[in-house]
Amino acid sequence: MNPAEWIKAYGEVAVVKTEAGVVMGYKGTPWGDITIVESDGDWYRKMWATTLAPYIILANNFSPTFLHAEVIYDVNGQTVSVPLNSVRFADRSTAQWIADKYGNGVITAVPYMDAPGLSFNPPNVWNFTTLDGRSINAGEVAAYYARNDRNTAESLIRQYFGV
Repeated sequence: MNPAEWIKAYGEVAVVKTEAGVVMGYKGTPWGDITIVESDGDWYRKMWATTLAPYIILANNFSPTFLHAEVIYDVNGQTVSVPLNSVRFADRSTAQWIADKYGNGVITAVPYMDAPGLSFNPPNVWNFTTLDGRSINAGEVAAYYARNDRNTAESLIRQYFGV
């Protein structure tokens, strides 16, 4: 197994967001410790494209998970359950991954909706706080990873959410 295959198989051990970019660390690989730095600067990508490109692409084993979501209400004394779009309801670990990558690492449970006579399962969504103080639904950001390859997802996220 080569380093790229090992990273693909075992995923990210630690991810830290710094001013220089995202540092991913892999401890105890058969080739020693591996550190990969991702930067938002085009100069960095061009400079290291040949060396790091295979590792950066394979290092992201992130696969978002979403909770089953439903709205529950009463119709003539009978409880009715209707599914909701699950992508707004990222699970806690997905929300934390998004917050660490695109925000300040803080996630907050926020009531999904306040509607008289309706209840929601789960009742909350996970929001994260961006570095400029905005609160964004982590599930909506994570959905880009569920529907696209990593590079496309990150490009769209930067474009639409400005993070």
